Amino acid sequence: MKHLIVGTAGHIDHGKSALVKALTGTDPDRLKEEKERGMTIDLGFAYFDLPDGTRVAFVDVPGHERFVKNMLAGASGMDIVILVIDATESVMPQTREHLDIMKLLDIRRGIIAITKADLADEEMVEIVEAEVGDLVQGTFLESAPVVKVSAKTGAGLEELRKLIGDAISEQSQKSEAGLFRFPIDRIFTMKGFGTVVTGTVFSGWLTEDESVIVLPSGLTTRARQLQSHNVKQERVSAGMRASMNLSNVSVQQLNRGDTLVRPGTMEPTSRLDAKVMLLPSAPRKLPRTSVIKFYVTTSQQTARMSLVDKPQLAPGDECYVQLRLEGPLCVVRGDRFVIRGGSPEFTIGGGLVLDVASMKLKRKHPEKVSLLSSLEKATSAETVLAFLSEKAMGTSLRDVAIRMGEPVERVLAWLEEHIQSGKVLVFGAGDDMLVILRDRFEQLKERILHELEQFFASQPHRLFMPREQLRSRVGDDIDTRAFEKILDDLARSGKVEVARDEIALKGRTAHLSPTQQKVKDKLEQIYREAGVSPPTFSQAEELVDQTSGARKMLSLLIEEGILTKIGPTLAYHRDVLESAVKKVTEHFGKAEKLGVGDLKDILGVSRKHAVPLLEYFDKIGLTTRVGDYRVLKQRTRK
Repeated sequence: MKHLIVGTAGHIDHGKSALVKALTGTDPDRLKEEKERGMTIDLGFAYFDLPDGTRVAFVDVPGHERFVKNMLAGASGMDIVILVIDATESVMPQTREHLDIMKLLDIRRGIIAITKADLADEEMVEIVEAEVGDLVQGTFLESAPVVKVSAKTGAGLEELRKLIGDAISEQSQKSEAGLFRFPIDRIFTMKGFGTVVTGTVFSGWLTEDESVIVLPSGLTTRARQLQSHNVKQERVSAGMRASMNLSNVSVQQLNRGDTLVRPGTMEPTSRLDAKVMLLPSAPRKLPRTSVIKFYVTTSQQTARMSLVDKPQLAPGDECYVQLRLEGPLCVVRGDRFVIRGGSPEFTIGGGLVLDVASMKLKRKHPEKVSLLSSLEKATSAETVLAFLSEKAMGTSLRDVAIRMGEPVERVLAWLEEHIQSGKVLVFGAGDDMLVILRDRFEQLKERILHELEQFFASQPHRLFMPREQLRSRVGDDIDTRAFEKILDDLARSGKVEVARDEIALKGRTAHLSPTQQKVKDKLEQIYREAGVSPPTFSQAEELVDQTSGARKMLSLLIEEGILTKIGPTLAYHRDVLESAVKKVTEHFGKAEKLGVGDLKDILGVSRKHAVPLLEYFDKIGLTTRVGDYRVLKQRTRK
């Protein structure tokens, strides 16, 4: 069964609510104030069944200019619109504004209803029909059927019902394949149920008792007691009007415009890129930066709008823009929106969301214009590649899917051909899989080689660059999987040598000045001759009288493996350590355990040196600590 939303549009007091009541038997004006004042203030909802059993959902919107923001919340979910025009008044200001809004929201199917036909003579109705024809010329309603009706007498209602049925049969059903998204348009408390929300399922589907997230707040709740038109549902899907009880959430924690989604599928944004069209009726040009009201789905937000490809935007013209929202909203690529401005506020334009994870606009941005131009025309697969081209370090599959506003499985399917061809590389599995373009991966390789070369050019005496220092210079946001894969590739190709914590350029040797070489040789001699009681680094620097250069040479001796660092300020010559290991091994040929005192006797060292040496023996796997003693590690394995 199809699930589509039919909505009304038109000027105040033109009979929208009366028409819905005549069609459905339900008065959409539910508020006490609405009934007292005889005018629609907020959204109203009703339904009726077609002869084939299809249930038609109605959204009735207010016509007064002060309540256009409420009208926009209802219009965003409409599939078919009934433009309502009073036969006694003809086209009025909100008739024009509502039609503009329908065009901006890209609603493509509708019916024109001339109401109160019983109150106007035939000549007046003909004049109204002519004025309506002029109004809709060149719009999606240009060829729409026109029906004359009277909610009071019932004239024309059956014809209108048939036209609604025909429109629904011709309108395609929204796909359930997308992500579940449910913008809230009403919030209230119901005795015995708690907090209840209503809205239109924009995409995807949801089953009862599933966990959902409220965006932008991030509240976690469960969707219970699913209903559509007062009928209990086990599942709601795209195009349906629905209500649900939210557990453990109060009315005060929710707002119209909040959106329910499945956990991990969407994220709110405060900055987005879009294509905007300024209505021909807009009173003035917009400067490069302006403050506007942004309306999308059931949300509204103040935003700062910056033009991307033009210095100003004239009425009837269009351009790319970046919108910086006052607060985060749940917006998806492909959403249609309306912008309003002025005081009092009026509709000035609208557009199409192109990117919800846009980079901050720079002063000069030709690359941004190129990207947005391609995004406007690109297929879904091309859009994924365009987004990946912006990610020098790659990104997770989940983040690509969130940026696309699509399920992970669908995004992976779009990428499959490019993964098979090698144009796109992936590391890992599941939603957290790293995805990166091959050319970006190769650029990262070159970047890493460049950083290594720069490091050794500035420190020619060094043999190795610390791994984490290299990673930091490339970019802390580089994914570990990509970083390690690049190092592995470079090592396999013979360009680098990879130690556990250090990286070297293959075949490179340290370049020392005569003075540096002299200091290095002197330091090696000092540590060899010091034996098991070596100096601290500071003491060694004083012994060679080269404080500034000695520390660098000490680092080089450690990198070359001539010295082994076993403490923060302590190192031993490798020959000394080799001899110490031999003596300790011989000790275990005669004894089961080794203590601090034993080592002092074996090597002739003080406790200051004995303790770090014991820890070193543990580290290299010679011994293991048992209480206050060491035992030979291979014995503990037996």
